[in-house]
Amino acid sequence: MAEVGSARSGFVRLMIGKPRIWVAAAWCCIGLAWILVVAFHGPTMTRILLGALWIMLGIFPGSIALHERKNGRGFYQLPAQARAADDVSEQG
Repeated sequence: MAEVGSARSGFVRLMIGKPRIWVAAAWCCIGLAWILVVAFHGPTMTRILLGALWIMLGIFPGSIALHERKNGRGFYQLPAQARAADDVSEQG
């Protein structure tokens, strides 16, 4: 089943690919862990921004993956249904 969309959606698909939810959750966990480490070991602006970047790298593809799962696209696309045989060929 081909994906239907405009040229813009093709460009977006090229740029972000087909994200999965577990990958986005892993990026968010890395960002949260980094923020916790920074909080206990002297926060600096660079470390906080790096943690925020990792969280954003999780939130953006995560929202796209959830949207695709809702609409049945990307990795969450259902396989095509098998075509039923003609009634004439079954009878004879």
